[in-house]
Amino acid sequence: MKKLLSVLAILALVFSLVACGNNKNDTKNNTENNEVTNKQDVIENVENPIKEEKFYSVDEVNNYSMFQFVRLVENPTTGYQWQYVIGDEKIAVVESDEYVPNQSEEGWVGVGGEHTYRLSGISMGETTITFKYIRPWDIEQTAAEEVTFKLKVNDKNEILIISEE
Repeated sequence: MKKLLSVLAILALVFSLVACGNNKNDTKNNTENNEVTNKQDVIENVENPIKEEKFYSVDEVNNYSMFQFVRLVENPTTGYQWQYVIGDEKIAVVESDEYVPNQSEEGWVGVGGEHTYRLSGISMGETTITFKYIRPWDIEQTAAEEVTFKLKVNDKNEILIISEE
């Protein structure tokens, strides 16, 4: 009888350890079902040619072109939105920006998306653009995320994203 109880106790312990180990996958499975559980899940699902696990992506790294695009993960339903400041608007400008929500099932609310900024060169030189993810009405305006890109414009007004600062 003692052997049977010992075997049952060991089986119960093994079962509980296996069950606890499976909880780590719940976050991954929820993310795959469009149920984002935290900001890190969003960051890990954004493709980024510069660095892994970022909340942004850029095109044409190390190549001059007429336009450069910066894409930032955004969820306006949280009250946060991206705001930017360009160091010198005589060198580069944000020509346009557009927010596109992620696809979701009908009736879902609180779904995030992607905000795309199209940058263009105005005159030859170097400048920066800083993006801050803030709640505009918040008195402290503490940024949840912030990223600065160094930009370079050549004599043909083509623009290049040199680096992230």
